[in-house]
Amino acid sequence: SESGTSSKISLTPSIKRLYYDRYRELIAAQAKTLSFLTYLLRGFSSDLKPYEEKIAANVVALMANCPRESVSTRKELLVATRHLLTAQEFRGGFISHIDALLDERVLMGSQHRFSDQTLLRPLAYLTLSDLVSHFRTKMSMTQISRVVLIFSRVLHEISPSFPMPISTQYGAVRTLFSVVDIIHRAKEASPSSGRRILVRILKTLVDKLYAIVDSFPSIVEPTTGNDGVLDVVAKQSNLTSHNDSIREVQSMVRAIVVNLKTVINFISSYRANVENAK
Repeated sequence: SESGTSSKISLTPSIKRLYYDRYRELIAAQAKTLSFLTYLLRGFSSDLKPYEEKIAANVVALMANCPRESVSTRKELLVATRHLLTAQEFRGGFISHIDALLDERVLMGSQHRFSDQTLLRPLAYLTLSDLVSHFRTKMSMTQISRVVLIFSRVLHEISPSFPMPISTQYGAVRTLFSVVDIIHRAKEASPSSGRRILVRILKTLVDKLYAIVDSFPSIVEPTTGNDGVLDVVAKQSNLTSHNDSIREVQSMVRAIVVNLKTVINFISSYRANVENAK
């Protein structure tokens, strides 16, 4: 995309069929070039700064045009995107492309639930978490609602062929909690929209606690400690039959329980907060 404004290169189906192998090689070569550019950021950031917007636009264009079979190429694009989001001087170029990156078909490909692309999902959601972490204060309520929808689904993903790793689910929990305060302080035209999103987060997290109890009855035993916070006691003998880290399960459950109080308080005080903001 020479203009740097379009997120999709226009290619007719006949051209794609005729030159498909060449097309895949071109996208792979462009992904390699992008990786090289991210390497140059370490020592030449000032020289590349004028191209911030074009680099971000073309990263999104490459994701949108990357063939779904090119798993390794898409992985390279996701890694490069994380590097760009880490660089403070260059992440600003992605602000105008938040909507595109919140589209999982752009981020992971059109068949990301039914093919080898499922292997990319943890990395893709990690990249999306980085995006939300850096731009949550600049997101609209519609975009934040989309974030809540995506990461709520991550928490309850059921796939026998490729179960969502506990580390990815824990990342989803942290991302959901990171937008709670933004929702509470938002000044939206519809006062009830933010409250509905907060209630959706609350329901998602409570359902997740029930799901953990149902899924790991032999691993996780909930008990109440002296501080009144839920403790998770793991049975080490049964760990070998599961690929989940006991420590990650403990951290995720503890984070949910400790932060649920904040969500409930924000829900109960949401109306008053909106009226004060006016």
